[in-house]
Amino acid sequence: MNRSRAVYTFAIFFGAFMLFCVEPMVAKVMLPRYGGSAAIWNASLLFFQVMLLLGYSYAHLGARFWPKYQPIVHLILIAATFLFHPMSFPTGTPSTSHPTLNVLFDLFRLCGLPFFLLSAGAPMLQKWFSSTTDSHASDPYFLYAASNIGSLLGLLIYPILIEPNIGLHAQLTDWLGGFAINGLLIALAAAMVYQVLIREAVEPAVEADNQSIKTSTRILWVALAFAPSSLLLGVTTYLTTNIAPIPLLWVIPLSLYLISFILAFSKHKIASAGVLGRFVPLICTPLALAMILESTQPLIPLAIFHLGAVFLVSWACNARLDDSRPSAKHLTEFFLLIALGGALGGAFNAIVAPLIFSTLFEYPLALAIGCALVLSTRSAGPNWKKSDSYWFFGVLVLTVFATYITKSSGLAPGPTRTLITIGLPAILCFVASDRPTRFGLCLAGLFIGASFAQTASDGTVILSERSFYGVNRVISDSKSNQIKLVHGNTVHGIEKLDPAHIDEPLTYYTKSGPIGEIFTDLNQIGWRQPVALVGMGAGSLASYGVPGEQMTFFEIDPEVIHIASKSGLFHFIPDSKATISIVQGDGRLSLAAQTDDQFGLIVLDAFTSDSIPVHLLTQDAISMYLTKLKPHGFLAFHVSNRYLSLAPVLAREATNLGLVAFYNDDSYVTDEEIQNGKRPSQWMILVRKRSDLPKSLWRNRDWLAPDMAQKGWTDDYSNVLSALHLGS
Repeated sequence: MNRSRAVYTFAIFFGAFMLFCVEPMVAKVMLPRYGGSAAIWNASLLFFQVMLLLGYSYAHLGARFWPKYQPIVHLILIAATFLFHPMSFPTGTPSTSHPTLNVLFDLFRLCGLPFFLLSAGAPMLQKWFSSTTDSHASDPYFLYAASNIGSLLGLLIYPILIEPNIGLHAQLTDWLGGFAINGLLIALAAAMVYQVLIREAVEPAVEADNQSIKTSTRILWVALAFAPSSLLLGVTTYLTTNIAPIPLLWVIPLSLYLISFILAFSKHKIASAGVLGRFVPLICTPLALAMILESTQPLIPLAIFHLGAVFLVSWACNARLDDSRPSAKHLTEFFLLIALGGALGGAFNAIVAPLIFSTLFEYPLALAIGCALVLSTRSAGPNWKKSDSYWFFGVLVLTVFATYITKSSGLAPGPTRTLITIGLPAILCFVASDRPTRFGLCLAGLFIGASFAQTASDGTVILSERSFYGVNRVISDSKSNQIKLVHGNTVHGIEKLDPAHIDEPLTYYTKSGPIGEIFTDLNQIGWRQPVALVGMGAGSLASYGVPGEQMTFFEIDPEVIHIASKSGLFHFIPDSKATISIVQGDGRLSLAAQTDDQFGLIVLDAFTSDSIPVHLLTQDAISMYLTKLKPHGFLAFHVSNRYLSLAPVLAREATNLGLVAFYNDDSYVTDEEIQNGKRPSQWMILVRKRSDLPKSLWRNRDWLAPDMAQKGWTDDYSNVLSALHLGS
């Protein structure tokens, strides 16, 4: 490899490394400001894609209209980055209205200019390299693989090495040092080609080819980039909503997305676009069934299944992009249109979908679009035919009709019902797999029909509301005579429909459970202290309220507040005997604004589906909670989680703060108790000294000292990976 090729390869590699190393870093900075929502990553990805589009536009326009000045302008902007002193933490309390736009604005202030300049690096340097005398200059697309490898390495290093070992403030400072090194590499690359750029600007070279790009080809490029981008955000939302919004679970889907680019644009192809297209129906048809049935267990195999399908469809779309790539003359335009498709995919998921869908329907829809765009070696390709629309309507009508018949006949959920309602339509989808467009339309018909007919629901969805913080559904189940609030795939509250049992706390809040013991004992001894409840759910804990008691709920999601207190569907809050007040906003930020020494008990019970807002559990957060407690008050944490062991982390933090911790694991629940609405739960109590806990509780053998095997978390350091357990 000659010197110029080595310089350009390393410059592109290092710039991409820096670009993708900063993505999870700054998104993690945003988490505490917006309630730890999984939607933070979608909003962050939209920001990255928009900045990538702007960077590619800048590279394209510069190469076309001012090539002689582009290196100078770019280096001046890099120097200006340090004058503006970016990468400082946002301050102040963000508005709860339009959180997506607020995230975009905060990210722009945090890293807008350096991210923009890094985004422009790959296409700009490839264009410069095409002007050199290197033997590979006429086909510089191999440098795109170097860019994606650098991106992938940056992503993987962050959760494995950087996050567990370096605090956030130090991460941002170190990253700026790397950005300076990137500037030196850009300067070296510019020096190697500057004379050529000046000569071409004065005496434009005669292009060796007269290739023209059709409008239909440009639209295809945008569509082929749109589908993988939307799929990336869709599968990431699925993972982070149900586990935790942490960089590791952001990194895995994005890494696979990048690998699909690396494989597609490699000089040595593992598989052609046509061969990949043959395998797409084999994995996407059963995945469609799993999505419709809302399967969540077993977690690891199912997550691998989702990721594998998204990876395969993305690879097939990108392979088709590579097959249709233009000459170096149109290189920057090609990458600009790819960036446009990526940004449109991000905007669709982060902005448009929450406005038009009450569920996460954008994910299956993107899967259907991606399947329709791939190539197939078994047919003439994905060209549209009028008859394809008949297949779409046929699958849709069959799905709705089959669901109606099985439900009206009283057929219980099981293999037979599944075979009739979605098995038969799925067979039609697979029959259409020879034609990708027809297959994609059939999948869309299956998804739309199943969603309309509520195929997967055992009960009736009587309300579905979506916000920045997720999808909340209220399901009425006549069989169990219960109504339940479901966020993602996790039940956040159940109430019996029998008037004799309305207001009876169920799920994790039963009287026989740990938190039920606490409130029951406090009420028996006449304890009357103000209570703060972070996280509302269906408002179950309000049922423990007694006359003269003040209970304040802190809830970030306005849709949850509406469902629990104003919809008339749940009665815990409206019928509570205590005086109830509600504060909308992030629990930690809202509590910090309260008067010191105000509450006798603070209950931390804020979950998004089954994921946990890390910023509510840090040592810094607990220190703040203590200032809001009365001298003998105590903290109660709901630490139930299918995938994370939170008790050891909190126990270590309690020890660091000189507190006493107690843990109650109420995981063993009988089938009869589950039928009656109880769910397994684990709770922790933190007190300043043992005597602050009511004697009836600390004498209870169920409240034990927890294990302290984990390192405590702070605002500057948290390592959710160390608390991950996936055995369930």
